[in-house]
Amino acid sequence: MKKILLVFLLVLIIIFPVGCSKKETAIEEQPAEIVAVEIKTPSKGSISKNITLNGVLEPVKEVTMIAQVLGVEKVTDLSVKEGDMVKEGDVLVKIDDEKIRDQLDSTQLSFESSRNSYYQMKKNYEDGRQAFENAKKLYEEGAISKDQFEAAEIAASDYQGNIIEGQLEQAKLGYEIAKKQLEDSTIIAPINGIVSDMNFVEDGYASSQSYLKISDTSKIKINLEFTERVINNIQIGQTVKVYISSTGKEVRSKIEELNTVADSITGLYKGAVIIDNPDFELKSGMVAKIDISFDEENDYFLLPVNSVLSDEEGYFVYSVLEGKVEKKRIKIADDDGEFIEVYSGIDEKDKVVIKGQEFIKDSVDVKVVRGE
Repeated sequence: MKKILLVFLLVLIIIFPVGCSKKETAIEEQPAEIVAVEIKTPSKGSISKNITLNGVLEPVKEVTMIAQVLGVEKVTDLSVKEGDMVKEGDVLVKIDDEKIRDQLDSTQLSFESSRNSYYQMKKNYEDGRQAFENAKKLYEEGAISKDQFEAAEIAASDYQGNIIEGQLEQAKLGYEIAKKQLEDSTIIAPINGIVSDMNFVEDGYASSQSYLKISDTSKIKINLEFTERVINNIQIGQTVKVYISSTGKEVRSKIEELNTVADSITGLYKGAVIIDNPDFELKSGMVAKIDISFDEENDYFLLPVNSVLSDEEGYFVYSVLEGKVEKKRIKIADDDGEFIEVYSGIDEKDKVVIKGQEFIKDSVDVKVVRGE
């Protein structure tokens, strides 16, 4: 019996260490974890960018006419009201011109009188000069006395032309002012457009505060402002899309005006879009959205957006080198939802992981299953 028990114990002792050795060997020989990835070599490129601006529709041209009257004068005829369409040359307002006509008649008479006096003075002077020349010749011949010669000389030198000319210019100016006042008593449309604002009243009175505004909305203008970040990508003639929500209308237009000198107060660059509006469907004051697309020239690398990861230190990607991965810190610019611009941290030699990166840790083994 003891012999049998001893044999059993020896068997257990032999089996147990052998079993432990096999288990330890199995652990030591377990292969390292390998992550399957897809890679991509970075390539240079740029993302087509888009900016959206808001703007208010305005008339392409506006003219305000102010009553040119001295004091207060009666409005004798008012041919328009706000909202009326007018054409260039239409008579809009007439102001009482009775006093102005009287003044015009008076200044005209004064001007004509001064002009006649000037012409007569000029003739007298020319006659005097001729008489002096004749007297000089006769004096040299001894035909007249010295007193007669000196009298002719004095008469020839008595030129009052400067005084008469001054009087003539003054009379002419008064006449021209009266003519202008008479013209201004009738307000005529200088452009085609809509009477957009006025404070003239039928049978009322006009003063220097009375005005009438005409707005040309056959074309619509939208003023824009650009930041320094995008101004170099904007140019005259560039196509834009304009959406007017109140009409549901989307039109294509172009940048028609652009000031490349920043506003001294806002620091922004001013521009404008002009839209044809032949049917007058678009109204001044409507709000519009303006979409502008442009390609920005740069020297950035493009990577798929999901290949870029981030942590508390910033953005990074994984790059494969000889079956191992390396975390590379990068600096990014813009993205369009599909690709992202990288301007620092990688180069053309990198093999950036674009799939499988979420399972990677530094220095783990990877297997490239797809990519360059």
